[in-house]
Formats: sequence, C-alpha cells, structure tokens
Amino acid sequence: MSSVTSSRTHARSHRFALLGLLAVSAALLSPSAAAANGDVDAPVLAEDSPWRYHPVWRTAVYREEDGGLEHNWRWTRRITSTPAPPDNWAEADFDDTGWLRKKGPFFEGRTGPAEHHGHGQEEPTTLANIHLRGRFMVEDPSAVSRLRMSLAYRGGVAVYLNGEEVFRRHIDDGEIDEQTLAEDYPLEASQPDPRWDNAEAAAEAKQRRLRHAEDVSIPTERLQRGVNVLAVRLLRSPYPPEAITKHTRLDAWATVGLHKLRLDAEPSGSVRINSQHPPHTQVWTAAPTDEIGPQVAWADPSESGGDVQPIRLIAPRNATVSGQAVVSGPEPLDSISAGIGAATGPAGDTIAAEAWRIRYAGKTTPQAGFDAPRFDVLLDEPTGGTDTQPVWITLSVPQDASPGEYEATLRIEADGLDGPVAVPVELTVIDWELPEPSEWSSFASINHSPHAVAWQYEADMWSPRHLELLGPSMEMMAELGNNVAFIDVIHPTFFANEHGIIVFREQGGRMVPDFGFFEAFLDAYAEHIGEPKKLVLYIWEPRLEGDDPSETVTLTRLNEDGSLSHFDHPIYGSDNGRELWQAMTDGVKQRMRRRGWSEENVVLGMGHDRRPSERTVDFFNEIAPWAKWALFTHGRGDPR
Repeated sequence: MSSVTSSRTHARSHRFALLGLLAVSAALLSPSAAAANGDVDAPVLAEDSPWRYHPVWRTAVYREEDGGLEHNWRWTRRITSTPAPPDNWAEADFDDTGWLRKKGPFFEGRTGPAEHHGHGQEEPTTLANIHLRGRFMVEDPSAVSRLRMSLAYRGGVAVYLNGEEVFRRHIDDGEIDEQTLAEDYPLEASQPDPRWDNAEAAAEAKQRRLRHAEDVSIPTERLQRGVNVLAVRLLRSPYPPEAITKHTRLDAWATVGLHKLRLDAEPSGSVRINSQHPPHTQVWTAAPTDEIGPQVAWADPSESGGDVQPIRLIAPRNATVSGQAVVSGPEPLDSISAGIGAATGPAGDTIAAEAWRIRYAGKTTPQAGFDAPRFDVLLDEPTGGTDTQPVWITLSVPQDASPGEYEATLRIEADGLDGPVAVPVELTVIDWELPEPSEWSSFASINHSPHAVAWQYEADMWSPRHLELLGPSMEMMAELGNNVAFIDVIHPTFFANEHGIIVFREQGGRMVPDFGFFEAFLDAYAEHIGEPKKLVLYIWEPRLEGDDPSETVTLTRLNEDGSLSHFDHPIYGSDNGRELWQAMTDGVKQRMRRRGWSEENVVLGMGHDRRPSERTVDFFNEIAPWAKWALFTHGRGDPR
C-alpha cells in the first residue's frame, strides 16, 4: 500500500515550472432537487454568473469622414492581435477548458474619470470582441415553456443557444467574422471630453453608451437534456471621425462590453439556475490561474453525474507544478482535510507521496483597491469558516523520474460531503530536465520586503529572529529564479518601506553610513538565493524632482540606543551633501568586492515613467561612475 502525504506535511524545497491547465467539473443536483436549486426568482444566467471568457485584442478602428475605416494605433501604440476562437466556439460540446473563467460585467466602464484610464487589458481601444459561454442544466426540455433574456451592452451582440444563433442586435445581417463591426455610435456617446472631473457627467456619458435588448424570447427548440450553453458574442463599434484627431480623447472608452444579462425560464424550476451556488457542497477542479472567490465561486454544470474531473499537470523533471481542487458550499466550511498518495507511472514506476505538498488558500488582505479580501496566501492548515476553500497540490518532480503518464488520487473530506471525494490527478512527466533556477537565463525581479516580514511576525527589525524569518520567503524567491536585490536607502519608497536597509548614524558631529543591516541582509540573500545579477540601490523617487522639487531627502537614522528614526539630508547635487552620498556609494562598492561580487552589478534606482533630472544623473556619474540606472516603467525607450 502506498504511503500518503497529508496537509500536515512539512514545507520542503521545490522548483517552479509550467502550471498545468485543469479540467472543470462539479457534483450535480439529483433530478428531484432541480426545482430546489436556490432562489426560485433567481435567473438561470446573469452577467455575474461564472462564464468562460475569450477576449480578442486588435488595433483601434476609426470611422473616416468618407465612411471608410482607419486602423489607428496612435493612442494604443502597437497592439499585437490575439487569435479569435475556432468557428465552432458556440457549440455545446466545444472544449472551452482553456478559456478564462470569470464573472461579469465585462468592460462595463466605471462611473467616473477613472473609466478612461487603463493599462494593458484595461486599455479601452484595444478590445475588439468578447466571446462568452455560460452553462445551465435542463432535466426535461419539454417542461420549459419559455426562455426570455434581457441585455445591456456596448457595441453589438449576437446570442447563440447550443451553437445556433437565436438573436442579434446592432449588427448587420449576414455572416459574422472577426472583422465584423457593430453599428456606429453617434458622436454624443464619446462626449463630453473624458478629461472632465464631474462624476455625474461621467455617469450620464456611461448611460449614453449603453444599448438595450429587453424581454427577448429565446426559442426553446434548441434545448437539450443535460448541459446547455448560452454563447454571447459582443462586437466593437468604430470610433467617430473626430476621435482620430490627436489628444481629443474621444476614443478613451471601450465600444464593446457587457453590463447586464438576465436569462429566465418559465415555469420557474424547469431549469437549474447557474446564477448562485447550488444548495449542496461541491468538490471541483480549477486552473491555477482561476481567481477563486471574486471571479469563480462554484463549479460549471456538468453531465458527469458527480464525478470530479481530474487535475491535469504537465512538468519536466526537476520542476515544480501545481494545481487546485476547490471545496465550496452554501454555508461556511469548518472542517476540511486532504491527502494524496504516490503517483504510479509507466512500467509501475512511482513518485513517492512525500514529493507532494498540500496547502490551503487563505485570505489575509482585508482591503485594497480591488475586490478584497481574496485568496492571497497558501497555508499548511485550513483556516476554516469560509464557504469556498481552494486546496492546492504541488509536486516536486524528482530528477530521476521516468518520463510518461502518472496517476494519483487526491482525497478530500469536508462538511456537507457524503464521505471522502476522490479527485483524480493526471501527471505528464516530460523527458527533459529543468536546470536549477540559478542556471536559468530569465531575469526575475522580485522585491523582498524585510519590513513586511517584521510586521507580519511582530519581530524586531534585524533581530536574530527577524533574520531567521527572512529565509523562507527568500527561498521561495530562489525557486522562482529571482536574481535581483532591492536595497532601500531613502524614505518613503514605492515599496512603502518604513526604514532603509542602509542606515546612517552620527559620528564626530556628522552623519555617516552604517552598513550593519545591509551586510546582514546580503548574508541572508547570499545564503538563500545567491549572488544577485543586479543590486538596485534605491536612492531616487520621481516625487523628489517634480513640479516642486525637494532640496532634501529623508533617510534612516540609527540612534545610540539602537532605535531607528528619520532625518532629512541635502539632496543629490548639493555641495553640503556630497560627502555622505560618496561614503555610501563607496561603502557599497567595497562590500560588493569583498564578497567577490562586481560593483558593476549595482544599479541606481528607481527610474519610473519619469526620469531623474540631469543634475541627479551627473552627480552620481561623478561619485559612482561604475553604477548604471534601473528603470521600472511602461517602456517607451529612453534616448537619454
């Protein structure tokens, strides 16, 4: 009998690799429970149901005065187009397990000036099309007398039931492809100028951009027994000709998006709803990239009869691969445990149970600028009291593992389950060995915060206990191939540090650098990570040289009693501040050489979207000509 490793297995070193995409499933309601599936007034599907989501990104499209079209990238820069889904994407049996899973609304726009600013996938003009797939279960199609739907959206919409188009609005007749555009908006939809600072005007503009379809009848003839798929395709409209003019900002909003959706069935209870959690506890699998809780809170409906789909993992030898199963229920889960056995592979080869690690996602962030709290930490024991509990499995693939297919079983017990649930685990070991992270050619820049470690564990900064606590987080950074070290000098920084790692003390009536904490930090870094490819000496912030440039910079003072405080010192370039900055940079160079590390690996930081002034750059060129600058920016090149 194979041994089993449980959630109490101690932490062990592991290596990072590709995360396998996982199939999705759920335990289903029995037929007799169909009518009891949640609130009878709840819709079958809503915009905040769990959807499979495939966006398509393209360069912005503008209507010209003569009616033609121009593909303009002045506002969005150069956009690399992303692929459209296959032609059969709306079919009920289409395999969408590789799609994103999230709930809506989708690009519905914020009610304020913030709606008009974004980076990456929030950049409004780059979104071309949205493809959505929502599932619901029907026990007896003949019992459904009517389906009706209401929508609020931007652009144009086409709706499909099990692969057949059943409705379209604001899209011309004919075949739809990825170049098809929705009907134009009037100029008023882009006005007023988005640079306004009036929330009421912003809300009014948002309403002008909405298009509506109310109480639309969806033919029931396409319904089938078991899983049904409602697919929604949203297409963008072109921007008006006036938006082509540079800096009008009339294109600073997405012309495609889904605000509201409601699908209802008559009579009530004839269709199992998928707009709220079923009234029973589920065990299901999810991709490691699925955001459990805010975006995915319960399983996709499935015809599997309650069997949980496998966690599928792919990894080379000497790698680490992770996957997750989820336990969710209508009530808080106080008791959860999990265990996994050895993986059996080709010709009876095995990977021992001890190679696995089981952890439970927890929530520690009380609030932030996004939905919070959310799962943001992996713990060796579940905290309990939550209605959704992700269970993560992580495998350190042995270097001598035979390539091929392996099988293992994750067993989960929890409140509300009728005994243990077996989750199949399918592992593919690739015939290739991943090098040690220190040998990777990638450049991984992860910021380690000794201050956050001290706060979390209520440890005195730089005490022996604090230095010991730095180790585990640094080891995790090493597993990810990190090779950059950040050394805070000024206060405050973008990293919200309370004190610098390089501090200063009074000696002979003047302030001199003290490198004790710096040396201790580098000792820990060298032990757990190794030599950094770059050491970022954090000495500059854009706020220091804005419209009202500062003549001082705040540094950390080491007092005689060992406590830390702050003091202001003349900024770079000042004649009476040069001695301290020279001593600090010289001290860093000496300590790098003493460790056998090149001082040329030291970079000054941090340049952001704004760059240091010529005065600052010239000053450090004089006192530390061996140090270059580090820029962490959105990347538009820097001719200087």
